[in-house]
Amino acid sequence: MFKRFGFFASIAVMSLLVLSACGGDDDSNGNGNGDSGGSSVDMEMGEMYFDPEEVSADAGSDLTINFDNAGNQLHDFTIDDFDGERVHVEVASGEEDSVTLTMPDEAGEFEFYCTIPGHRDAGMHGILTVN
Repeated sequence: MFKRFGFFASIAVMSLLVLSACGGDDDSNGNGNGDSGGSSVDMEMGEMYFDPEEVSADAGSDLTINFDNAGNQLHDFTIDDFDGERVHVEVASGEEDSVTLTMPDEAGEFEFYCTIPGHRDAGMHGILTVN
């Protein structure tokens, strides 16, 4: 009985070690280290909308956007030129994902949109404002 307990305890410990080694999902766009705190916003995406469709953050800060695709199809969040980089996050129907962006040092506006054909024209776009 004690041998069996030791065997199962060893498996449990090894499983925890493997899971902890696999942790961490870095969806950063690569223009920041994500360690400076910052703020976050929850954004729902669905058939032809982003909610909210206007987001703002302070210059130089980090902003994490948490996506929830409430739609029935694949949607994405794209900014063509965000401080010299393209941001593109695809989220399958019913799934969630996130991205952490480091805001540029200068104020400005960036349009985000869904690249699925017809979605942007149907109103699936918004503005990220850097204050």
